[in-house]
Amino acid sequence: MNQPQNMVALALAQEVRFGIRDVLRSVKAHELSITAALVDPHARPLTVYRLLIAQHGWGRDRTLRTLDRAGAILFEDGPPLSEVLLVGDLTDRQRQALIRACSSSMRGER
Repeated sequence: MNQPQNMVALALAQEVRFGIRDVLRSVKAHELSITAALVDPHARPLTVYRLLIAQHGWGRDRTLRTLDRAGAILFEDGPPLSEVLLVGDLTDRQRQALIRACSSSMRGER
C-alpha cells in the first residue's frame, strides 16, 4: 500500500534537515572543507552565510568580510555576495570566487 502524500513529504523534509545538519556538523568539526561543502548536494538549501559561519572561529564580521572579498573577486569593487544566496543557486564563477575568498581569509589576509 502506498504511503499518504503528506507522510512522503514529511520523510523527504526530514531527510533534507538531517543532510543539512550533517554538513554543518562536519564543517564545524573540520571533517569537511568549505570547498567540499560548496559542492555537497546536502548543502544546496543552506545560505552561504550559514555555511560560512558554521566554521570554527568564524563570526559575523569574518563571514561578511569574506562575502565582500568574494564580490570584489567577481567584479572589481563590486557588491558583496548576498548573505541570503543559497549554496545551490551559486554559479560556478561565484563558487570559485567564494573559495578564493575563503582561502585568503583562512590565511589571514586582509
